[in-house]
Amino acid sequence: DHHFSLVLPTELDAGYPPALGYLLALVWKIAGKSLFSAHLLMLPFTLGIIWLTRNLVDYFFNGRNVVAAMLLVFIDTTFLSQTILFSTDLVMLFFMLLALHAVIRRKKILLALAITGLLFSHMRGLQVALTIGIFDLFLNSGNRNRNPVRIALPYLPALVLFGTWMIFHYYSTGWILHHPGSPWMGCYETVDAKGFLRNIIIYAWRLTDLGKLFLWIPVFTAIFFIIKGKLKSDTTLKQLFFLLAVMLLVNAPTMLFYKMLNSHRYLLPFYYMLAMLSAYIIFAVPLAGRLRKILIPLVFLGLTSGNFWVYPGKIANGWDATL
Repeated sequence: DHHFSLVLPTELDAGYPPALGYLLALVWKIAGKSLFSAHLLMLPFTLGIIWLTRNLVDYFFNGRNVVAAMLLVFIDTTFLSQTILFSTDLVMLFFMLLALHAVIRRKKILLALAITGLLFSHMRGLQVALTIGIFDLFLNSGNRNRNPVRIALPYLPALVLFGTWMIFHYYSTGWILHHPGSPWMGCYETVDAKGFLRNIIIYAWRLTDLGKLFLWIPVFTAIFFIIKGKLKSDTTLKQLFFLLAVMLLVNAPTMLFYKMLNSHRYLLPFYYMLAMLSAYIIFAVPLAGRLRKILIPLVFLGLTSGNFWVYPGKIANGWDATL
């Protein structure tokens, strides 16, 4: 309706580069303005996530139990729900996995493109890009030939482009990130001490809600065995634990300090990696056969049950995070 203007109308402007919006507008110009064409636009990203998951499972699991591991990752309630919506979070997940794939395969150009996609898909893409950057440093911590400056180079083009767009937006509109009349202004309202404590409870709830509770069972089982000295934490296990811990910390500020930035879908990247870690512990870590036989149906059925966790009254059910 606005002929691909670089600046959106104020009432539609969320304060970050609307790359997906422009892409949708292009699709609508070609295929007509319809819900079907919007869903069709999501299809390449969904298929890309499936392909990248296959590659990541091959890498982390050394080709073992690939189908079962992928199935556990994909039956997550929030992931399934986002695949049937027009979802910026699904696009963000795609670029996160592309960046992760580029980091472990050491593909610098692909990493630069993936980080650019992250920053231009959603404002939370900044958090995810930071997570990928920290993980990149962790993977190369023992490599003397890769100093932090060289590691940072693939991230610079995206930061320059993002910064340039923000400067342009500021000079065009007079504001950055948000403005007093924004329909999303409530999302940026901070909490007091009581609200902070309440958000801690909500954060813990989100991490276990809608079946995710069952994904934590293998995780804490592995931690218990490591403490008892009955399980050696291999390199992959350390990498997955580290990545999950970084995501937990990077997500914390927005989840804890703001009133309305605690929806389930905001944790989609975390849920994905939690499922990946849980699958790795079940299918790739040496466990007693009897314990594995218990964990497999417990986690699969428990995670699927999340679609039927319905809360009464005014308690939020996370409508876009459960089938």
